[in-house]
Amino acid sequence: MAVYPPPRARDYTDHPTGADTLLVVEISDSSLDFDTTTKAELYAEDGIREYWVVDLVNRHVLVFRDPAAIAAGGHTYLTRLTSGPADTVSPLAAPNTPIRVADLLP
Repeated sequence: MAVYPPPRARDYTDHPTGADTLLVVEISDSSLDFDTTTKAELYAEDGIREYWVVDLVNRHVLVFRDPAAIAAGGHTYLTRLTSGPADTVSPLAAPNTPIRVADLLP
């Protein structure tokens, strides 16, 4: 799932870019390694400012923020937070809107 800001009237024909993306959320059951490495690097390279992985197996949410290029080449997220079912997370685009991690888990 990806969250974008509402388009301005003149942008209706434009496709959103990574910089336009407010949040991407992946649901991970069997693909955690791929979601937290390959996908995270691709999203960071595209400039997506915030990426969440809902880890169904370990019952937590991984929050990736602050995409940046790395000296060795490639891209990464400088900030990585792990939140469990008792915690809340708030998207950067809506910092006063906490979401209970338990509500994101089955």
